[in-house]
Amino acid sequence: MGIPRPVLTLLLVLALQPADAFVLAIDLGSQFFKAAIVAPGRPFEVVHNTHSKRKTPTAVSFQEVVRTFGDDAVSSAAKGVGKTPMFFTLALGKNFSGISEEKLSLLSPRYFPYDLGLHDSGSLLFRTGQTDYTVQEVTAHLLNFAQELAEATVDGVAVSEAILTVPSSATMLHRRALLDAAKIAGLPRPQLIHETSAAALHRALDLSLGGAGSAATNTSEEIRANRSTVLFFNMGSRHVEACVVDYQGATYQNKDTVAMNVAGCGTSASLGGHQVDLIIADQMLESFKAKHPKLKDVDKSVRALKKLEKQALALKHVLSANKEGLFRVESLYEDTDFAQQVTRDQLESWTADLFSDLRKPLEDALRLASKSFDDLEAVEMVGGGWRIPKIQSMLVDYLKERRSQDATDLVLSQHVNGDEAMATGGAWYGVNSSVSFRAKKIYFTDMMIHAYDLLLEPLNASQPHESGWMRGVELFPALGKLRAKKTVKMNISFDLKATLLENGTPICYWEFPGIYAATQQYEDLKEPLISLKFELSGSGVVQVSSATAIFDQPMPVKSIDKNTPLENESAEEENSSNVEEEADSIPQADSDGDGAEGTKEDSKEGQPESNGEATNKEPKIKIKKLKVPLDVAETFDGIYPRFLSAEEKSQARNRLLEMREVDKEIQKTNAVKNQLESYIYESRDKITDENSLVVSTEEQRSAVMEQLQAMEDWMWEEEAQMANATVLQQKLSLLQDHVRPILQRAHEMEQRALLPELVDKIWNGVNATLGYVMKNMTWVAEKETSGVADLMKNFTLWYENVTNEQVKRDLTQDPAFYAIDAMRRLEHMRSEALRLTKIKKVDPVPYSDAGRDYWKDPKMREFYEQYYKNFSRNGTNYSEFFRNFNFSDFNFSGNGSGDSDDYMRSFRDFYKSNTSEKKQDENSTENAGSKSEDNDPSNPEL
Repeated sequence: MGIPRPVLTLLLVLALQPADAFVLAIDLGSQFFKAAIVAPGRPFEVVHNTHSKRKTPTAVSFQEVVRTFGDDAVSSAAKGVGKTPMFFTLALGKNFSGISEEKLSLLSPRYFPYDLGLHDSGSLLFRTGQTDYTVQEVTAHLLNFAQELAEATVDGVAVSEAILTVPSSATMLHRRALLDAAKIAGLPRPQLIHETSAAALHRALDLSLGGAGSAATNTSEEIRANRSTVLFFNMGSRHVEACVVDYQGATYQNKDTVAMNVAGCGTSASLGGHQVDLIIADQMLESFKAKHPKLKDVDKSVRALKKLEKQALALKHVLSANKEGLFRVESLYEDTDFAQQVTRDQLESWTADLFSDLRKPLEDALRLASKSFDDLEAVEMVGGGWRIPKIQSMLVDYLKERRSQDATDLVLSQHVNGDEAMATGGAWYGVNSSVSFRAKKIYFTDMMIHAYDLLLEPLNASQPHESGWMRGVELFPALGKLRAKKTVKMNISFDLKATLLENGTPICYWEFPGIYAATQQYEDLKEPLISLKFELSGSGVVQVSSATAIFDQPMPVKSIDKNTPLENESAEEENSSNVEEEADSIPQADSDGDGAEGTKEDSKEGQPESNGEATNKEPKIKIKKLKVPLDVAETFDGIYPRFLSAEEKSQARNRLLEMREVDKEIQKTNAVKNQLESYIYESRDKITDENSLVVSTEEQRSAVMEQLQAMEDWMWEEEAQMANATVLQQKLSLLQDHVRPILQRAHEMEQRALLPELVDKIWNGVNATLGYVMKNMTWVAEKETSGVADLMKNFTLWYENVTNEQVKRDLTQDPAFYAIDAMRRLEHMRSEALRLTKIKKVDPVPYSDAGRDYWKDPKMREFYEQYYKNFSRNGTNYSEFFRNFNFSDFNFSGNGSGDSDDYMRSFRDFYKSNTSEKKQDENSTENAGSKSEDNDPSNPEL
């Protein structure tokens, strides 16, 4: 399915945004990835790879000196699967500590015999021979490749924001590992979104639920007025995810929109489309062994196994649309072909145990959302694996079984493109949260299934503290919303260590070492209040946003005499930027949620002392809040896998950039080398064709052929194999200098034969055009027509001279002229003649009776009306100006370029003489002032 037309129309407003606003969204699946972009003036666009495909295998090959990606990497896997990591995103953030190297692989070792190890950080390590790569680094190489594809799609514009998808079950270690990979890849401002949530967001773009409190406009019976509850079933290659999403009508800036809330999600990693592929491949492998007992060692051939896996994927797609299909592989092993007919029933029997886990993610999603099956109004199918007929039938039967008898049967809907909705939804997420784009606002709320708690304890046992002091804080509970904030407060005077727990498992430590030093510095003050602010970002990562020690500092204030006027008094000047005026006490609390991040910081004046006698002075005390920022150190002692350090990420980034430059240089070298080889073979054919034989001698051809043979011999030498692009380009240019003269003379001979007809055609056309202009367009100046006539004359003389000179020359010599020169002259002559036909006749400004009775002439009246409007726009009364101005004394000569126009000069002279006569008539008539206003050129009505 394509993008809905309303969305395409809506996104045209993006043309108003800066040219550097370019959002890239990558749906990073286990087996394939898709990328979508949103750029100014362009609707959603799914990026095509170098093979013009919309989805690309998640594979990187380090087999050759030049890295390959996607389909090219998969093709090279048969040669060296150990150097071609695939499905590596499964290992991001996984804890492999305590696992032997033989069991590190999350894939079938039969089909993916990788040489794996563990990095110092605890991350999975791919050993490719000379270099080892962490799973984050391999992911970064793939993300950088996707970035290059996207930037090439928008003509080299750099990405300004990147959105990556992750499963809703992704741990914080997984999320941080993917964000580290994005930074190594050089993606700017990376953010994460849950993949099924992204598809649900894409669906929201086409929903019409009306505004807040209004009736829905969607006439579907499945949609209640203003709200809808939809189950999204997402089956990928290695996992299944189900999410319950609530949609509701909303209003944004007086326009109807949609508010969506992801209420609950459930996942299962034991079911996926790739598991089906491997089951088919295993069955076919056993069948091949049974048919060919002498070839039982076929399972030791990686090439044969990769062929089986590839054909298994193709058969799965065939059986999704047909009841039977042919599994066929030519030369599977030892030049032996293999073919077997497979039915859909057979496949369903093979995968019966695998499909038994289908119900779990649905039940988990509804349980976490606190909803029943009857609450569902629609089911949307997304992902690449749900098209298996057995999956669909089991899902329909299960939904029907769990819903009440009077509930409407649910249909498996496909309102969005199941393969691309995650990528396009991710792109809209970037647009929806960015200030660089103006588009339809969707209220988007997502949840986190993991719980995060905080364990607080002293960092240094030698510092004074209460024996056994330890505090536990529920930071972000499970099923809480993303983008949440929490403030933890306590009164302590010792350095602090905080352990972040995810579902009860430590994942990182934070150390706050500056508390004790601050209390020693301000030992005369009371024990400080420690304020720690935490944030659960939209990417699902918990981070410390600030850490502060707050001291109460009493500040004496000069007493004020009420009976004394406040003269020459000035406000007290604060000497430190980190001192703020606050209340003299702050209530202590273990933690505050959203909206309670800070404390009230208003000044509180002390109460006046009273000794039973009236006084005119009131002693006051102000409490200043002295805020000392605390350093925060993130540590991972004993925690695996830990996050990559800044130095490790920098090293990986530099290695990626170096490899990218090497790739570009080698690709450029190979391109020039191919161009040189092609030029050698093409030149041999052209040198011996009929025209080249006419314009060259035997000696000339022999010399060129020797040069071509010498260059071909050099291409096989070691020097050529080691040559870079610059050297090869020099060789190509040198060879072209030897070959070009003969080929150029042959080309000119062909073109000269075509010139006479072309010359006659254009010359006759120009001559006819010039005659027409001189006869019918008399307003065209003579200098214009004579200019074209001169061009014709000059061309005739030049062409006659060069053709005569060419006749005298031998064809093996350089030509007397080049055909392109004649064509340029002809084109100039033709364009000049055509220009004459476009010169428009300019009508003179109409005037009647030397300016008298002009109001009777419509054209002249229109002229003066516009003249008056232009003069009157600044509010000046130009009527008085025209009444009192003596035009007879006005010098009309020397008024700029207008005097050079014969018509305007005659108009001015004529007008001057007649206005002088009119003035004399007015002076000799007693009632000259009673003339009709209609005869007044300054009449405002005109």
